[in-house]
Amino acid sequence: MRETKINALIIKSTDSVAVVTEPLQAGRIATYKVKGEERSILVKEDIPIYHKIAVFDIEKGQGVYKYGENIGCASCAIQTGEHVHIHNLESMRETIKR
Repeated sequence: MRETKINALIIKSTDSVAVVTEPLQAGRIATYKVKGEERSILVKEDIPIYHKIAVFDIEKGQGVYKYGENIGCASCAIQTGEHVHIHNLESMRETIKR
């Protein structure tokens, strides 16, 4: 049996994006582990190394989660396997009270 190569990282099962650990071209498979279970998705766009890939469909305005933290909201609908970056992600600054 051939072992699948893990080429993406996700920290929390609730994360909406994974970080790819090698450059991935459209048409390849991104594979990551969640709670010890391997999951794979089809890469729909070229993803540079250490950039984010959507692991499920994200609606416009929906929060985007990486490493268990909200990193912003989708500025447009993002499909599973698409590159998530400044072209489709709006930063959400929180007001910090001191």
